[in-house]
Amino acid sequence: MAFNGIIDVVKADDLTSFSTLPLYTPGARHYSSGNEYVYVYNCDNSVIGTGKYAVLELTDTATSGYTVTVTNASLGGAFAGVAQNSIGTASYGWVMVKGTSLISTDSGEVSQATGTFLSLGTDGGFVAAAATFTTAPRHAVTLNSFITGATSRARIFGSVL
Repeated sequence: MAFNGIIDVVKADDLTSFSTLPLYTPGARHYSSGNEYVYVYNCDNSVIGTGKYAVLELTDTATSGYTVTVTNASLGGAFAGVAQNSIGTASYGWVMVKGTSLISTDSGEVSQATGTFLSLGTDGGFVAAAATFTTAPRHAVTLNSFITGATSRARIFGSVL
């Protein structure tokens, strides 16, 4: 999305909310404590839960370029960011595109140690990256060991947004 000449002033409190009507222009950015956030639209029929990743929706033609979904990354789309709070279906909200974030693991993931590189699993959950970069891109690294099904902290490297 090209710069429209309007600067959206984002209050830090708004990073925790979602709305069915846009409160900001999709693509609006906010920087806080070394973290970067982008305002997106969840077009999926599923809620993007806290700590879940979202991917860019590539098949939706009526979008601003900032439409995301939580469906399996293998279905198409590129890593867009991590929801800091749940974003409801057909709603607008914020995803972290770079910085330190809570993450949620894939349901089939086993516990991992600190410093494990992470890739996209299914339905918004992260998994340990495969041994080679060509088979599994790295989107984050764990900052603490995580236990299957628990929320952990990771450093998000960046996204396509």
